[in-house]
Amino acid sequence: MKQLKPIFFLGLILSVISLFAQEVNSLTKSQQEDIIHKLATNLEEAYVFEDKGIEMSEALKKTTFSKDIEVFSKEVKNLNGNIGYIKITECHEYEEAFKVAAATMEFLKSSDAYIIDLRDNPGGSGKIGHFLASYFFEQGDDRIYLTDYCRKTDELTQGRILFDIPGERRPEKPLYIVINKNTGSAAEAFAYAMQAYKKAIIVGKPYYGGAHSGDDEPLAMVS
Repeated sequence: MKQLKPIFFLGLILSVISLFAQEVNSLTKSQQEDIIHKLATNLEEAYVFEDKGIEMSEALKKTTFSKDIEVFSKEVKNLNGNIGYIKITECHEYEEAFKVAAATMEFLKSSDAYIIDLRDNPGGSGKIGHFLASYFFEQGDDRIYLTDYCRKTDELTQGRILFDIPGERRPEKPLYIVINKNTGSAAEAFAYAMQAYKKAIIVGKPYYGGAHSGDDEPLAMVS
């Protein structure tokens, strides 16, 4: 059986860690192991491709929590030529991430073009990509951003371009998204959606191929 690379399921682990934000350090080893075990079980039961769910579950059981969490971006700057550059290292959905994302777009609102660097971004929550994408569509554009399928319930969920976002939209400005083989999960889903709508030009190497969405699952903490 082909061994899965850690990058494929790192996005899932990071999205769980984001629920605890700065409280990760307070989790005991037993609590961390319990959370990872429950995630692994959920993967087996609900992942869209059952065989891959089992394969990833076994690999996930061998992982540990990371305590190095980037809220939204690692680097934001205006390059020569008035090009706004944003390096996004992970995709989180807690409130602070959206605040930083909005502040980033406000800081770069006068840029003539944008580069969003997703290299080595393992993904996480797709909500931050949905939020960021909406800056590059006109207000009132209600096209479907992405459609999610849940094997467990056999249901489809569609997310449309957000009507209300803080700050200015920039639908006509050029956008370039940089990826590599370690771009996965929510990060590659964002790149795919923006390319599909002809809102971005993708630059780099083919990404990982793990843009499968997930959902929240309650995790009982071990006392």
